[in-house]
Amino acid sequence: MNTIPFPDQYVKFNFYRILTRQELEKIKIGHIPVDMDDRWIVYFEDPWIYFHRSWTGIGIYKARVIEEGDIYAIDEFLMNGDSTQYRSKVADEQLLFESALKVFLGIRLRIMGVIV
Repeated sequence: MNTIPFPDQYVKFNFYRILTRQELEKIKIGHIPVDMDDRWIVYFEDPWIYFHRSWTGIGIYKARVIEEGDIYAIDEFLMNGDSTQYRSKVADEQLLFESALKVFLGIRLRIMGVIV
């Protein structure tokens, strides 16, 4: 699976989410899509989690994992800011990133009253 390196142009978001040990282990394993409906390639290169679109290989998000004693957390994420690769409504990006993270971690989402 080919990926395009995350660009030097990005938008930084303040974000904080504690990770369980099981979530951290899943992040370290990463994810390679198995079918066309699977939208993300996810991998970890300490301290960053990368989220690339599966069809294009373009890096959309990267999130920093920090260690605070026995606790691990994501303390920020960056969004691809290269308008030739990704066009975004910056106001929606935190929700989109959180959704991508939850789907990857296997957390069920409630969308318009329906759990998916």
